[in-house]
Amino acid sequence: MFCVNCGSPMKDGEMFCIRCGMKQIPNNGINPGMSGRPVSPYGNPGMPNQPMSPYGAPGMANQPMSPYGAPGMPNQPMSPYGAPGMVNQPMSPYGAPGMVNQPMSPYGNPGMPAQNAPMQPMPQQAPQQPVQATAQTAAAQPVQQTAPAQPVAQPTQTPAQAAPAAQSTLAQAAQPIQQTAPAQPEQPPFAQSASEEPTQVLSNNAAARQSVPPTVGITQTADIFNVNAKTAQGVPPTEVTPKSVLEEEKPKKKFPWWIIAIAVGVLIIGGAAGVFFFFRSQKVKEEKAEEERLEAIQQLFDNADDFYESKKYEQAISEYKDVLNEELTDDDIERAYLGIAKSYVGMANEASNNGDYDVALGYYKDAENALSQVKEWSTYKKKMESCEKDIEKGRKNAESGKESKTIVTSEPAPIPSTVVDRYSLQDTGDTLTIYVWNDEWKNFFWKYMPGAVYDYLDDAYRYSDTGKLGDLDVVFKVVPSTDGAYQDSLDKAIRNGEDVDIFLVEADYAQKYTVDGIALPMKEIGITDADMADQYAYTQQVVTNGGVIYGSSWQTCISGMIYNRAIAKQVLGTDDPASIQAMVSDWDKYEEVAGKMKNAGYKMTPRASTTYRVFANNMSTPWIVNGSINLDDNVKKWVDMSKRMVDAGQTNTGDLWNTGDAFYSNTTFCVFGPAWYFDYCMGYDDYDQVDSIADKGGWAFCEGPQAHFWGGTWLCVGAQSDNLRTCSDIIYTMTLDKDILKKLVENENQNPNSKELMYQYGNDATMGNMVLGGQNYYSVLASAGSKIDVSTMTEKDMVLNDQFQLAMDKYFSGQLSYDDAYAEFEKKAKELIPTLN
Repeated sequence: MFCVNCGSPMKDGEMFCIRCGMKQIPNNGINPGMSGRPVSPYGNPGMPNQPMSPYGAPGMANQPMSPYGAPGMPNQPMSPYGAPGMVNQPMSPYGAPGMVNQPMSPYGNPGMPAQNAPMQPMPQQAPQQPVQATAQTAAAQPVQQTAPAQPVAQPTQTPAQAAPAAQSTLAQAAQPIQQTAPAQPEQPPFAQSASEEPTQVLSNNAAARQSVPPTVGITQTADIFNVNAKTAQGVPPTEVTPKSVLEEEKPKKKFPWWIIAIAVGVLIIGGAAGVFFFFRSQKVKEEKAEEERLEAIQQLFDNADDFYESKKYEQAISEYKDVLNEELTDDDIERAYLGIAKSYVGMANEASNNGDYDVALGYYKDAENALSQVKEWSTYKKKMESCEKDIEKGRKNAESGKESKTIVTSEPAPIPSTVVDRYSLQDTGDTLTIYVWNDEWKNFFWKYMPGAVYDYLDDAYRYSDTGKLGDLDVVFKVVPSTDGAYQDSLDKAIRNGEDVDIFLVEADYAQKYTVDGIALPMKEIGITDADMADQYAYTQQVVTNGGVIYGSSWQTCISGMIYNRAIAKQVLGTDDPASIQAMVSDWDKYEEVAGKMKNAGYKMTPRASTTYRVFANNMSTPWIVNGSINLDDNVKKWVDMSKRMVDAGQTNTGDLWNTGDAFYSNTTFCVFGPAWYFDYCMGYDDYDQVDSIADKGGWAFCEGPQAHFWGGTWLCVGAQSDNLRTCSDIIYTMTLDKDILKKLVENENQNPNSKELMYQYGNDATMGNMVLGGQNYYSVLASAGSKIDVSTMTEKDMVLNDQFQLAMDKYFSGQLSYDDAYAEFEKKAKELIPTLN
């Protein structure tokens, strides 16, 4: 029997080795030599607390470790799977190369028995001569597989001598070990061929010492370590439990509750988010559908309004009825029924003008029925009231026409005493004298008055001031209107009783001459109300005094809002006249657009005075009431709006005529003016402005917030004329004859004072204006002209309008307060009109 620790021979029955003091444990056939003593943290099982040498087993001396093997081993390459020199033997997961399924001791080499005594230290130097293989030398030298197991030599030291040696070994192990150079050149791992026979990792002596055949590996499973441990503690080996069973008996970990909570929270939040986004998407779809529905309704309204403006009343009614099939607000319902009513009125008026009075009365009845469909009027109250007035007026005219048509007499109806048969008039003079302030109408006369022959036409295509009309000599008195020179010359001739057969007047001062003794009523030269029925009413109001009409005009100067197409597209997204009109249909909307223009870097208008005539044309009370100045509410509204816009930088101050820059630069969005702006003010075909906005067709035209006019020329017959027959012929031919009016439109770009012709041209696709980019603006004029009411005009309007604008301009610019500015206006007005209170 040998000591399981140091290999010293022992007697049978001895429990402790006399050399190393190791307690012997009987071999149980499973893990030979294992001791039940605690494992040293630094060495093999059972070793005392000796520090482990950095290069070897516990208690090993400072021998350098070969890079590939145990301490002191020559430079033999280590097999990737085993001890130095071992070739391609698979390493057991728990032991040395070639060992099978033996658990590795936590602190020692695989398969080492449990030892209860310190390990004998190795000598400092490797022996110079071969020695018998021991457990220690076997670890230090490569083992040949064929070497037979040899008994270990008897130790020469006594236990008393071994103790100091062990202590010395511990001391040496605690010191750093200097590695010596390897005895042989290094060989890289895996240097041996796979065909070579693997070297047995354990020496024969070690195998013999553990009672294991050298060529046979340990066959126990990984659980054998646990069996050894139990055996060391006196537990029968039969009680060993397999590892798989132990794993099953381990308590299962509970799934963390917080993970479940998080998962539930995520599900709840995700579900809520999904529900939210689902309903949100549904809402977005509904909103989009509603938006599309409203756009479709608006398109129907736009189509209907376009048909109405074009006098296509039947189509308009059809469109308005289509709108009523939709789901509408109260305002939309009112708008639709109002459109139907107005369309019926238009059809009724046409029928009445054609003498179909019964048909007209039927349409008027239809219009009344349409208005009666809606009981609560709010947004369209004023328009409804206007429509009611049109129905009432049209019905009366139709009834009157019907009654006169049914009268059957043997003689024509008697002519009222105030009406003169113009064919009964006589000429007694030999010269026809006509007063004008420029050549415009003089040229029209020579070109289109039948029988008129001018004396000459100069190289500049200027007609002479003299000529013939039948037997009469014709003389034009041309006096420019600058500084009132024309009026002064005319007034002087009338006062002196000079020959004044025909004279021309403008709207601003027409009322001054519409009095008996200065001009003759139209009826007194044979021009009847029926002859003038197709004219726009406002053109007759301008020259009406006391219900008597004193003049007639061939033209209209209906005005509107002329706007820059390029700026409209940039700021408002469109330059379409109908769309722009909807954006400026009242003054509140107009100011909203002005704000957008300011934000985009543009002025809304060049001057505050640009809009003055729009407000002045829509006064509900005259300038003078009971001999005193009367400031109408609409004029007050102009003052307030203009002040806001000037302060906001949306327009400028200054004289109206200082607006030329607006026509030639892209700095101003719009101006308000008549069609003669296109020909005389905006630079169309002007050689000095060949690159002007007008020359490029860069303007467009719409009605604006309120219908209005500016300018116009009226023909009046002097009360002292001695050529009444010729004067009557000239008035009728040049202002009422449709053939002549057509020539003036088509050849001279005039706007005819005929509702019939205006609508006719409005529907003519060839009547586009080049300044307006080809836009046909006649339909806009036709509609706006019927809305103009200037029945409040007085003969002093021109003076009062001019002085009021001059005074308010000082208020807008901050030179004067409003009260001071108004006081200055009132003072100046009384100086120029002494009759004012």
